[in-house]
Amino acid sequence: MKFSTALFASACLFVGTASTAAPAVLPIDLAARLFGARPSASAPDLSPDGDKIVYIQAGVGPASVVRLLDLKTKQNTDIIASSGKPDSIVSCEFASEDWIVCEDIGEIPFQSSIVGSSRLVAINLETKQVRNLGADYEVLGAATIKQNDGYVISYAASGAPSVVMGRYYVLRSGQEGTMGSHGPPISLGVDRVALDTMKVTRIEAPNPLVEQWLTEPNGTPRVMETALYDSAGQMTGVSQFKFRPRGSSNWLNLSMFDSRKQEGAMPLAVDPTTDQVYFLRKVNGRQALYRQKLEPGAQPVGVGSNPNYDIDGIIRLQRDGPVVGYVYTSDRPEVVYFDPAYSQLIADLGKVLSDDPVISISATSRDGNKVLIHASSEQDPGAYYLFDRQARTLDFALENRESLAKVPLAPAKRVDVPTADGHTIPAYVTAAVGRAPNGPAVILPHGGPSARDALGFDWLAQFLASRGYAVIQPNYRGSAGYGDKFLGDNAFKDWRTAIGDIGSAADYLVKQGIADPARLAIVGWSYGGYAALQSAVTTPEKYKAVVAIAPVTDLSGLSKDQREFVDATLTADLLGKGQNLRDGSPLQHAAMIKAPVLLVHGDLDANVRVSHSERMEKALRTAGGKVELLEFKGLTHQLNDGDARAQMLTKMGELLDRTIGH
Repeated sequence: MKFSTALFASACLFVGTASTAAPAVLPIDLAARLFGARPSASAPDLSPDGDKIVYIQAGVGPASVVRLLDLKTKQNTDIIASSGKPDSIVSCEFASEDWIVCEDIGEIPFQSSIVGSSRLVAINLETKQVRNLGADYEVLGAATIKQNDGYVISYAASGAPSVVMGRYYVLRSGQEGTMGSHGPPISLGVDRVALDTMKVTRIEAPNPLVEQWLTEPNGTPRVMETALYDSAGQMTGVSQFKFRPRGSSNWLNLSMFDSRKQEGAMPLAVDPTTDQVYFLRKVNGRQALYRQKLEPGAQPVGVGSNPNYDIDGIIRLQRDGPVVGYVYTSDRPEVVYFDPAYSQLIADLGKVLSDDPVISISATSRDGNKVLIHASSEQDPGAYYLFDRQARTLDFALENRESLAKVPLAPAKRVDVPTADGHTIPAYVTAAVGRAPNGPAVILPHGGPSARDALGFDWLAQFLASRGYAVIQPNYRGSAGYGDKFLGDNAFKDWRTAIGDIGSAADYLVKQGIADPARLAIVGWSYGGYAALQSAVTTPEKYKAVVAIAPVTDLSGLSKDQREFVDATLTADLLGKGQNLRDGSPLQHAAMIKAPVLLVHGDLDANVRVSHSERMEKALRTAGGKVELLEFKGLTHQLNDGDARAQMLTKMGELLDRTIGH
């Protein structure tokens, strides 16, 4: 998607002519390479003066490159690169005109496990000097490992190169008894760090009881979260929130929140301009947005709710700026701005950029005049544009996925799927224009399980559609965003309902004449991979091929995987107990699976250990099944490697071609 206009005076529709003929199927190696390529531009941020963009570009394999685009000269400069083996820079923000702060994530071996890590670094754009922003960490004598450096609260409004951070400190062995709780030996403080001198100014002393600080831009804490642990040092899922009135040193009770039941009030942010805290609380079984003055005796005021969907969160145009709106997801993300001028801007831009795009604001200049816009749709991976509010100009800046810029993509639509027990679930069908009816189809359940699909660009669904398959993505019961009743007990405990809904999505395609019942396959990632395997267990005759990427295969095993962590009890509660664990584990019923199976996994997966796929492969082979395991060394749950993804898509495409044809 590329569009540029010198004068944004009035909205005009972008009119295109769509072909009704089915596009030619690309050679599988070419299609795999194009759709498997990672984004050419992601996580962009706009400089304080609005003249430069810093963004992440996918490099070779798992590598990533931080690039700086000068919007005046249109010149790109490489700043720094990460290998992706295993560390990878995933985002960068301007701290000032000359300094950026980047987050680098990776995996750390810990005892018999692998855990995720996050590091913050400051980079000088002129000298390219890199400085670590985490607190000093002495491994020898430390009571535990430090997974995260912390998080950015704000940057200096004056333009000075400094950052205010919530900063983690690891206690030394023997200090755990000073904590006053049974939680991990980690403290969280608030510091200001001068990037040019690395001088650290303490704003709030590290506190081992605090899980999170919500602060004003200058770092003054106004709300603190304390996670409650049981006597065994396990998280209970309950957090207590307290607030401090402006100018006071006393902490007063604000709310409690139980993450297991999603009950209570969950504070999201402090708005310094109004001295209020915004938080989520349920109304009629769905999350709604409230605000409340940070004063004794203040009462909550409703801000936004929706009768059909949960409110997902708040919108801020700058990290430490005021709250300007909220977002929920219907079939697409829907942003409600408090200022009608922003709503009108998004509506006008939508008419200019394409017929039916999803428009969002990615960043703004410090004065708010220049706005970085992202526009995309299910048939367009998207692009970034710079809008000058004063000059009324709109100019193209960056393409999301250059590899797909000239590749025709398939349309998607919302459908309502009747379930076997008389309910209805939403789903999304993607199919190429001109595709013949009663053809092969792929069921593509999402991960999570408490996540959801929506209309928008999906590289995996589009790859499958490009091969001639109709693709359906069901939001089975257990998906998030539709309220308590739809979420139920969760799709692990109540896997029978979730798997039944996924099967109903396959039946829908057949009944609508979209799919041939003899040419159905199922593909999924993470919980979706679990669902693909479990669907092949419960309805072995329905699917002719199964692709499971990073799948959970054994519920008891997943619970045991967490035994070294403070959320072990919460994980066990999520999965349930007794016979349901065995009945709901594909590993325990490998002999039931009749279709050939492709398993894909990275050996540094901290979400779902690679042993889940390794054990599943062994069980299927022992049962006489057809199975192939594609294991990638040095890759994590997301398989963020263009070459690896291309290899995976090639193997997937070949399996589907053999079993259901294209």
